[in-house]
Amino acid sequence: MAPADSATVEIHRAGQVADREAFLARMPNAIVACHRREAGPNLAPLWFLWTGEEFWISTLTWTARVKNLRRDPRMSLCIDDPISGDYVTAYGRVRIIEDETVPERTLAIIRKYRVEEDVLSHWNRIAADRVILALKPDEMVWREW
Repeated sequence: MAPADSATVEIHRAGQVADREAFLARMPNAIVACHRREAGPNLAPLWFLWTGEEFWISTLTWTARVKNLRRDPRMSLCIDDPISGDYVTAYGRVRIIEDETVPERTLAIIRKYRVEEDVLSHWNRIAADRVILALKPDEMVWREW
């Protein structure tokens, strides 16, 4: 399927979009997958932020994940709730952001997970050598049971 010009393509949807947005705001981790060279997928549970248009993930520049995505930008992610069975999967090509917006974007991600008084101290511990993986899905599956 060709990427959409301006909107995410939803290839399957069961449930209200407003429910999906609330689900993405409360779920803790995305299982992120990328392609390793001549091997199975590279998988990792990572913090994320859904902006309403794309997923942001802050990670270290030197990880195997970033090296793999520089070589092959295809990335998938799955966010699930093991209690309800609800899930979102997203597929597309990642954009690696390495500019002056990385701190601001990373702080936005941290704010999803930490109370405000802990945000800067957490940032200070992880600030070095970061990039943002930005995935604007070409395809997105949302299932609400």
